[in-house]
Amino acid sequence: MKRLSSIQNFGSMDVLCTDKTGTLTENTIKLVLHVDMEGNDNEKVLRYSFLNSYHQTGLKSPLDEAILKHEEIDIKDYQKIDEIPFDFTRRRVSVVVARENKRSLISKGAPEEILKVCTSCDVGGSVVQMDSELHEKIGKNTNDLSSEGFRVLGVAYRNLTEDKQVHSVNDEIGMVFLGFVAFIDPQRKRLESRCSF
Repeated sequence: MKRLSSIQNFGSMDVLCTDKTGTLTENTIKLVLHVDMEGNDNEKVLRYSFLNSYHQTGLKSPLDEAILKHEEIDIKDYQKIDEIPFDFTRRRVSVVVARENKRSLISKGAPEEILKVCTSCDVGGSVVQMDSELHEKIGKNTNDLSSEGFRVLGVAYRNLTEDKQVHSVNDEIGMVFLGFVAFIDPQRKRLESRCSF
């Protein structure tokens, strides 16, 4: 539970319905959206999230597996340089990759945590300075996707100028917010009753 105040709502409920994963759903997380901050399909969001999931060496979550299964992406031109593993404080994971002598740090994680390290945003292929209006719009889009039942991750990047081999959380600064990847555990097409009355 993220908000302590919601405990009061639990106390005033008469009926609580819950679903054990796999009972009403297929128990298979699927990537269904890879969109920019305005909700448009965006191949760069998909490619960068794929690079992040492919190159991170920690325990791959079902969300990582869904990204990797969604579509085969040719990343042979990218070389992994380093990674900054996921932790529950930052709630994001970052990898550093190089392509044609250009390095990028790519982060993926909880949208609100990704947003904390972004100072600009990719809008229609152009990088613009983050302002309060863009910040609010990204927050609203996150909430809208979540309210539709999607699990949502934010994706951001930063082009690096240094050639160092070891990176840390201190490098997760001045990033460009790129977009969202959204997932769903689809509802079973045919639910069979397991109870007889």
